[in-house]
Order: sequence, then structure tokens, then C-alpha cells
Amino acid sequence: MCKEISLDVLCYLYNNMNNIIGGVIASFIFWFLCSGVPWIRKKLRGRKFKKVFGSSHMVDDFPLVCGKLYCPQGFVFTKPKAGPNVQFKVSTMISNTDIVAYDYLKKAFVKEVRVNVKACLDEDLTHPLSYCSFGCLNNLMTLKVLNDAKNRFYNFQNGFLNKRTQKSFCCNGTADYGVIIKVSDELTKSVQICVAGLGESGTTGSAYFLANRWQELERKFGDKDFGCIIEVRNFCDSSAKMVDFVS
Repeated sequence: MCKEISLDVLCYLYNNMNNIIGGVIASFIFWFLCSGVPWIRKKLRGRKFKKVFGSSHMVDDFPLVCGKLYCPQGFVFTKPKAGPNVQFKVSTMISNTDIVAYDYLKKAFVKEVRVNVKACLDEDLTHPLSYCSFGCLNNLMTLKVLNDAKNRFYNFQNGFLNKRTQKSFCCNGTADYGVIIKVSDELTKSVQICVAGLGESGTTGSAYFLANRWQELERKFGDKDFGCIIEVRNFCDSSAKMVDFVS
């Protein structure tokens, strides 16, 4: 009985070999189009993302650095919605601007390369290699980038000054400006990026641009160091656009 069934199966396979091979090939093509192509696109997109942020130190717990602020002695905070007499003190704090900027970049890292990030305070970050910092004068890691000899792009002088053209960018009544600067070290393969605004919208808008429009930076600069000015309408981060750059 078993021999008869085996012979029947072999005969069926022999007589329908072309259909079977065609079915296998069609199934593979269907799988490739549904799963393989999106996977390849994801990998290629992630590779481009790493060009902007640096790939050598693209590991879990990538530092996103906020500025540590100190409250004057006796400075009292209130929480009106919690009660009319609710008051409290804190010794240190970070700004809401840094929190918004951190959230933009965190989502981008998780989405594009599935890398977890960690929030760090500038004064608590020891011996940093690669990082991305937020804010200007309130963040020592941003100042480190601005003062780096490899920063041939922009200075901060009551505004952002293009070192090459001497063009200056200052806040006006409707728009704020921010800067994104990337410097790298060939020896350590590390990358430092700062996202700094003249005002709050300049910082959060520049962070939004870096997180959501990083492909523009990759197309223009690849994996090279760069600096660019971002113009943002006040309180409208999604309006961020690049208006000046140096590479």
C-alpha cells in the first residue's frame, strides 16, 4: 500500500514538475516583494542615517545631551493646578526645549536604526565619544563643538555667523534660527553633533529637522562634517528649513 502511494506521489511530481517549480519560484518572488524588498530598503535607509550620525559608535545608549541648569538659592516653583499654596524647590533642572528636542531624536533613532538612546546631562557626561547635544550656551557639550578647531562652519556671536562668508543670522519678529554642526575625529572615529538655537524654536525646530529630514543632510553631505543654519517660524517646528550651509 505504501509503495503504491509513493509511486503515485512520484508520478504526480514527475508529471507536474514544471507547475511545482513555477509555484516555488512564484512563492519566492511573492515573499521577496512583500518582505525582502522592504527589509533591504530599511537596511539601506539605516545605513544612510548612520552616515549622518556616525556608525562606529552607533550602539545602544547613544547619548543625547541636555544642559544641566541650576536654580538660584531660594528659588521657589509653583504648581497652581495642584493647589493654590503648592510650592517646591529643586536644585537642578532641564528645560522643556531640551526635552522636546530629545524626544524628536529618540524617535528617529528607534525608527531608523532600532538603537536605544539615553538622556544625559552635559556636566555628568564623562569622556564622551559620539553624542548629540541640545541648546547653546546652556550646554557644555554644545560649546565644546562650537569651540572645536574642526568647526570651520559657524560661530556664535549674538547670532550665528558663517565663518566663510561672514553672513550673520539673528532672530526677527517671526522666525528663529538654529544651527546643526557635525564634527568628527578620524583617530577615534567619533562624531559630535550639536543642535543649538538662538531661541527655543530655533533649538526644537533644528532638532525636528535633524530627526525628520536627515535625508536632506545625507544627500548633501554624506558622511562628511558640516554645518547648516535652520530657519523656523516661531512655535512651528515643522516649518524648519535649511537656509545656509558650509561643508
